Amino acid sequence: MPAPTKKLHAVSAVLFSGVLLLASASGACKKDEKADDDEISTLAEDGSDSVSAEADTEVVTSSLVSAAVAGRGGALSLASTSELATDEGLGTRGVGDGAKALYFPRNCLTVTSDEAAKKVTYGFANCFGPNGIAKITGQIVATYEASAGKLVLNLVGTDLHVNKSVIDWSATAEITADGLARSMRWKGSLSGVTGRGKEFSRTNEKLITWRFGERCFGLEGVSEGNVRGRYLRTEISDFRRCQGSCPEAGGRITISNEAKLKVEILFDGTNKATYTSPKGSTTITLDSCQ
Repeated sequence: MPAPTKKLHAVSAVLFSGVLLLASASGACKKDEKADDDEISTLAEDGSDSVSAEADTEVVTSSLVSAAVAGRGGALSLASTSELATDEGLGTRGVGDGAKALYFPRNCLTVTSDEAAKKVTYGFANCFGPNGIAKITGQIVATYEASAGKLVLNLVGTDLHVNKSVIDWSATAEITADGLARSMRWKGSLSGVTGRGKEFSRTNEKLITWRFGERCFGLEGVSEGNVRGRYLRTEISDFRRCQGSCPEAGGRITISNEAKLKVEILFDGTNKATYTSPKGSTTITLDSCQ
């Protein structure tokens, strides 16, 4: 069986790469210029913060899911320690326990499985996890339904502290497998405070695609709602990236508000991207790739 460290890691990397690029774009406008420049900069910054909070929940969810399609029936499942080459003191081989291998320090994550109810409760106590998610505290309850090539998760996160954000959320994640191909359709509602202390209430729908054993993934979707009481919409389209490489040409991230003010990042396959706002277009450097 593959080591658990390969479980959907590139899904996490894709989500975080989008956050980093939005954050870099928010610095493209100088706040000491005119008022409209301030509004443009605020729009980009709020978009970055809200996407970051959303990504945190999606990244944590991806870490809970098995990388393999188990058994002859081809059913996906929540990760279990039976996938590991050795127990390494991780505890029983129950559904959900496999996520413990991804979080440190050891025993910071407790997992309670009720297989009759098809429910797993994850309790985090100041955990550090894959791909930069840190200081995770709180509880996630996942109910699941597995069938041939499909795993449906209904998730509720309560007072989840992660990367300085505090989030209450609920989501449905439908993960499917077709041979080596994987996809996750995500639909969630979130509210709380971003890592920069901004109150938000958002809904989001995303499609994440990848192939088992490879580290190239695609992401698209829309999120919308309020940040600091103001409407904001973020759209990600045709975003694809392989680990260690720059986003592929054609990917786009767009942030807009109720007044139709819009900022946009368009990727060209290199470590440069075009950042466009009502003030014009400029080239920015993507620090997260070479």
